[in-house]
Amino acid sequence: MADLYRMYGEEAPTVGMVVMIQVRIVSPMSLVSLPEYGNLVGYIEEPGSVVGRIEPALILSTAPHLLLSRNLTFEQRHSCEERFIKAKHVQTIMRYVARSTSLTLRELHALLGWPSYQDVINLDSNFWRFPEYLHPPFKACMLLSVSCHPLRRNPRILCPSMVIQNLFTCWAYALIRQFEGLLKLNGIMEMDEYLYVNDLIELTTTKSPKGDIRSLSEARRALVDCGIRSTDGNTYKLSSMKVLSSHNYSSEDWDTMLEELAMNGSPIAVTAIWFDSYTSKEDIVFTPLIEELDAYFKKPRQGRCHTMLLTGVGENDGDGTPFYEMQDSGGDVQNGNRGFLRFSSFYSPVIECVKMTL
Repeated sequence: MADLYRMYGEEAPTVGMVVMIQVRIVSPMSLVSLPEYGNLVGYIEEPGSVVGRIEPALILSTAPHLLLSRNLTFEQRHSCEERFIKAKHVQTIMRYVARSTSLTLRELHALLGWPSYQDVINLDSNFWRFPEYLHPPFKACMLLSVSCHPLRRNPRILCPSMVIQNLFTCWAYALIRQFEGLLKLNGIMEMDEYLYVNDLIELTTTKSPKGDIRSLSEARRALVDCGIRSTDGNTYKLSSMKVLSSHNYSSEDWDTMLEELAMNGSPIAVTAIWFDSYTSKEDIVFTPLIEELDAYFKKPRQGRCHTMLLTGVGENDGDGTPFYEMQDSGGDVQNGNRGFLRFSSFYSPVIECVKMTL
């Protein structure tokens, strides 16, 4: 069955190749899968793995098992991501044609091989010289699929870029990025198209003079009823937006739901308590001080709240502390783990999260 999802003709990568991985289990030797190669299993011994994260890694050895490393240059990462995006684009087209012609993906690859991205988009390529026994409607189906499936990037591997923002408008950036990610994940918006954050800020009339809001639900009208303009001149609306509160769930159910959302393929806007002790720029798991927790439990939700993007979950390699991984928007990619911050989930700092429906 693995062949059904292989993106290339080669059954497995070789030593020295850079491939995309998805972290499945975090342990002293973290378990990863290779989505480009039928989800072949590999391992990473380095610390810092986060369950659900999709990123490039280098093949160090293939025997007795696949051993990988995340120590790569920027150029290696960029090249791998671009190749993966294009390979997924080709697979999208091939799956569409397979369904439309009542073939399995395996049968279609037996007929056509594993065409490259350049083969598919270049109509003068030898790829388009199909065997005579393939009737004309087959080629018409291929052409229709190519025209109906423009190249899309996966927001899960190309997480929205860091930008400098006003502290009080963090909610707007997080909600817009979640909305963009959902649109792109479903093939509705192109990767180089963006939503205007200022539209959301201006249309949310209940904000304070500084720009902050009391709850993310105050942005529902702008996102559902009004719509947000994009850089391409389109206006996008949500069919529904639901803000979930930790007060309506048990601690266990809340943590389980957040973990499921973090693995859902698109970043999720969450509001978290930001304790005063969270000042370090090191790659650590932020944990509130005892006195901060005492003060919080006496007056819940009293204190500084910050809205960020929930992007993953994991366990600290040192002491096993479970954490939520979030992308902040301060613009400093040297902060935390390549711009991602980790917060102990023992004391669930998240008090709100957002579910969006297109």
